[in-house]
Amino acid sequence: MQEITMQRIQARLERARREHPEFTPHGGGIFEALAIIAEEHGEVAAAANDDEGVARVNDELLDLIATGVRALQEEYK
Repeated sequence: MQEITMQRIQARLERARREHPEFTPHGGGIFEALAIIAEEHGEVAAAANDDEGVARVNDELLDLIATGVRALQEEYK
């Protein structure tokens, strides 16, 4: 994986933690985390379907990846 890609993912992850310090604010654990991931996936699909351009799709992909990393690291606990 390219270094710039990893840097972009890390930056988006840090931003997500700053903006949403409580990953699962309703206490739903893994199920709430999965719902958040599904929502982010929907935003990627919407950006692609609405032909918003590669930059916008990539931006949404970074949000999706950051959300997945937070779930993988069990930040929902």
